[in-house]
Amino acid sequence: MATSSVFRRSAAAAAMLVAVFGVAANAQAGGLEAGKCYSKAAAEAVLAQEGQKPIFGGDRIADSKPANIFFVNDSGYGYNIEGDQSLGIPSQKLCARAAYKNVHINSRDNPEIPSWGQNIKNNGGIDVHKAYQTGGRLVFAAQSYSVKGGKEVDGQAITVMAGSTESGRTDAAVWSVSSAGVPDDLFSMVKFSVFPHMNTLIAQAQAQRNASLSNGTAVAMAPR
Repeated sequence: MATSSVFRRSAAAAAMLVAVFGVAANAQAGGLEAGKCYSKAAAEAVLAQEGQKPIFGGDRIADSKPANIFFVNDSGYGYNIEGDQSLGIPSQKLCARAAYKNVHINSRDNPEIPSWGQNIKNNGGIDVHKAYQTGGRLVFAAQSYSVKGGKEVDGQAITVMAGSTESGRTDAAVWSVSSAGVPDDLFSMVKFSVFPHMNTLIAQAQAQRNASLSNGTAVAMAPR
């Protein structure tokens, strides 16, 4: 089920969404396969070729606390890439944890739940509305996929909830979301931070919204 089916938009909400990604087929992803690891040089070559840029990341909560970064290109395709060292320490191996498309981003300065986030159900442990009451903010959603027989096969949606802890350290939770809108924990990050390209995309979204440009497949919500 495509992300657009999971995160349905009302007509009013759609008016607040603006396209910041193109749809050029030759700029899509697919050079890195989800679940596989590569040398740093090999992975970085593919990322550069596809025009992938990092938008946010942190250290995944695990014994080794590996760096975990989300990328996207101008077609709204991207990867979740994990290193073998923590942020700030050069990794020698990079693993593609997921490949995704139809990326949605949202500013952490937006106090309202984006329309696509309103369709994530409360599963008893994950509650979007409760998270917002304690400072959490949805910053990302996308459709995971794999390539089989030359065709894209959709998996579950991926969402990221960023929020501040009492210590002032910013953490984030990464969830999978079923076609029915039911979320499940994938992993969590510490030392979460937004990178400059994310802010650039949000600024572009704001400018496009002000210019009343039309919506596209992959969208970003700027602060209201």
